[in-house]
Amino acid sequence: MTVAQLAELRPLREVLPAISTGKTRITIMLDDDVLQAYKARASGRGYQTLINETLRRALATDDLKEALREGKLNFVALGL
Repeated sequence: MTVAQLAELRPLREVLPAISTGKTRITIMLDDDVLQAYKARASGRGYQTLINETLRRALATDDLKEALREGKLNFVALGL
């Protein structure tokens, strides 16, 4: 490869399309006992997956609580 060809090379992230996994890498500080509890409960799935599932359920619960507070749920339509 010539020096001119090397000068024309671009990083792969500029050439290839961005691939989205739907996840974002973050750094989070958790209490040691919380982390150990999730690792113990993970049963081979991966504790990070378990934490993500727990946060997702908490968001759904919060959305339901907010809808109840704001009177946005119609219990008759839900058959309740």
